[in-house]
Amino acid sequence: SPERLAALQQEVMRLEKEVARVEEEARQQRQASNVAGDALREAGSMAGARLEASEREALRSAKEAAERAGEVERLSRKTASLEEELRKGDIRAEEQSKRLREQELRIDMERHKSLLKAQHAVQ
Repeated sequence: SPERLAALQQEVMRLEKEVARVEEEARQQRQASNVAGDALREAGSMAGARLEASEREALRSAKEAAERAGEVERLSRKTASLEEELRKGDIRAEEQSKRLREQELRIDMERHKSLLKAQHAVQ
């Protein structure tokens, strides 16, 4: 019947509009999803770059710390070496002082002997 045909045509047109609306919503959602995906990729890229910069800074700091530790170790060895030299110098100075005292005692004894001989010769 013509009424039924008209009703079916209206239903088809309504369904076509509904399909077009759903397709437009899907297109807009895909577009929004793509924009969000791009933003996430960009944020990930920026975070990666910041992480790489942080890692480079951490490596640089670790290298500097290692260099300072090496410098401290080198200075520590140098200090120990100088302390050993000072200790040896102190020992040598002590030995030389002892020899000088012994020499002064011998000189005093020789002088005393000479005085005694002179006294005996005078008597």
